[in-house]
Amino acid sequence: MTIVSDVICQKSVLTVAWGMTEGFANLFMRYGPNTDNGSILVMIESQANYVLQKIERISWNDLVWIGFRPEPLESYDEEIQQAIENVEVWQASRVATQWPHAMSKFEQHTLESDAEVYETAPR
Repeated sequence: MTIVSDVICQKSVLTVAWGMTEGFANLFMRYGPNTDNGSILVMIESQANYVLQKIERISWNDLVWIGFRPEPLESYDEEIQQAIENVEVWQASRVATQWPHAMSKFEQHTLESDAEVYETAPR
């Protein structure tokens, strides 16, 4: 069994996209890595709607679990870290706290269909 704290200790930070956490099926994390910027209310509302879409997918498709496929998550993380590198005040080897784009871009991403980035297990 994988334990979140063990992974954090090994990696120093979890990779999370839109509220889904790497390596932990059905773990929906809100206000996690790379989510700090602008209005926290907009961020959390967008994440809540996104997570609800995934929970509905689990229910409607009679799934046991849903989780990010590693490749899309790695691509997402690389894109975020590259965008952060372009922000002069956030110069560090890795920034795990900030969202480097406008809030509207985060909101837009959480509304887009992204079924191809997930792996699932039927009941």
